[in-house]
Amino acid sequence: MNKRIYRIVGLFFLLVIVFSGCGNKEKRLENILTSGDGTWNYIKNNGQGKLIFFDDGTVKVIDRRQEFDATYTINKEGTELKMNDKDSELYTEIKNIKIENDKTIKGDLSQSGQSETIPVNLVK
Repeated sequence: MNKRIYRIVGLFFLLVIVFSGCGNKEKRLENILTSGDGTWNYIKNNGQGKLIFFDDGTVKVIDRRQEFDATYTINKEGTELKMNDKDSELYTEIKNIKIENDKTIKGDLSQSGQSETIPVNLVK
């Protein structure tokens, strides 16, 4: 009887560890993006700029030509980020996101559904 109780308790703790390890990657990416003041510099082959992420799902995009507000969504796996311009139908996606550390995120950027992507780095 005692062995059975130990097995059940052990199985319970194993399940707790497994499910906590499979945490919400979407929230992890969002927490990293909004940490501190939420400001990230983005660097791509044809330019650079700044993104400021907020907890309410909005982002301010600043580059050398313009500044605009957008909303952002993150897929459940935490591998894709989509930013929708609030004033138009335009959007930007970053796919294949790899979190290098809390200060560096890498991915592939595309504009409004175009198949062509360019590498992008987000740096805190």
